[in-house]
Amino acid sequence: MFRRLAGLLLLAIVITPAHAAPSTSVAVINSERVLLESKRGQAMVQSLNLQLQEKRALIHTMQSEIEEIEQKLSSDSLPPASRNHLQSELQQRRFSIKQHHEELERETSQEKEKRLRQFAREVDPLIKEVAKRQGFELILDAAMGRSVIFVDGSIDITGKVIELYDAQQ
Repeated sequence: MFRRLAGLLLLAIVITPAHAAPSTSVAVINSERVLLESKRGQAMVQSLNLQLQEKRALIHTMQSEIEEIEQKLSSDSLPPASRNHLQSELQQRRFSIKQHHEELERETSQEKEKRLRQFAREVDPLIKEVAKRQGFELILDAAMGRSVIFVDGSIDITGKVIELYDAQQ
């Protein structure tokens, strides 16, 4: 009797149509592509680079001054008092350039994070709009290429989001 019941249960499972299982429609977005390929994203990246360019120029100038001092110190005809003064100045400038470099790295990181949050606030509603319009229930972000190993191009909505993002003012 138990075998017959188990057999009927197995038969019922096999006969049940596959369409009875709920399906989830999935799409993929590459938010990094939206940032780098959209006009608005490119403008955001360029603006960040311009903002930080001034600090990079200052560091470059400081590096040139350090090289000048090092060149002066390589002279054998330099009096001991001048040599001591230049060595002290060199040490101060190296410390100063290190501080400026660390400050630039910190500011770059903070500004990048700030702009990426702003970018996400602007793009996320567009992704949701495309998903609702096309009936997707799940959107995966394939940025950096490691969270998603394979994507069929037919479910990639990145191009549609770029169009919507560029269409905004």
